[in-house]
Amino acid sequence: MDIGLNNLNPKLKIIGAMVLAFTFSFIKSIELLPVIFFISLVIYYLSKLPLSLLLKRWIIPAPFVILMGLFMMFFSEGQTVLTIGYLSIKKEGIYWALTIITKFLSILTIMVTLFQTTHFIDIVRALNSLGVPAILTDIIIFTYRYIFEIGKQLNKMQISMRLRGFRNRGLKNIISLVSLVGTILVRSYEQSEKVYNAMILRGYGHKESVKQDLKLCKSDILGVFIVVAISIGLITVQIGLSWGGF
Repeated sequence: MDIGLNNLNPKLKIIGAMVLAFTFSFIKSIELLPVIFFISLVIYYLSKLPLSLLLKRWIIPAPFVILMGLFMMFFSEGQTVLTIGYLSIKKEGIYWALTIITKFLSILTIMVTLFQTTHFIDIVRALNSLGVPAILTDIIIFTYRYIFEIGKQLNKMQISMRLRGFRNRGLKNIISLVSLVGTILVRSYEQSEKVYNAMILRGYGHKESVKQDLKLCKSDILGVFIVVAISIGLITVQIGLSWGGF
């Protein structure tokens, strides 16, 4: 049976990703950190996506996460493990740094897998079928669509300014940069009004959207069962470790 992630029901993939994300955030014991990290990597492996893509997604937030981890290591209260000049590395700080970094990377890996194996429109439709109001899903679609339009307008205006001799010299050109941002905002507002009026003329808002549910297959049921079993197992072990039962 093929349980590849690309062909699973988008609605079930969203539910599974949310369940795993909340389960990973619930984990507090350092013994389970390698487990959740391994689970996230296995799920990413099943998606058949290249490892280079995941590494690129990790690199973007890496400086902020590492900075937070270093802050926890040096400024947490607890037993001192190592002293470097005026700074001391605390045992509890190391624990919290490892916890934050591992949880973040694990949850990020799950989210990357979800968005890279599911088309954006399918995700929005799945959210609508899960009960998210249509107005919110429409806003998500329009925002996603017109981010690129605003980017195109910004690029055109930057080229136009450079052709007219504009050179970016930081704060010296603050007035020109503020004018550029203001022009982009005004044009975006005008464009949104035109689009909204065109949609109203075509009947937008006068009929309810039809929710489309994909049929479940055996791979969908198996995937949900595996995710729920993993989550229940991790939570059970975490509770046992917290109570000293294991």
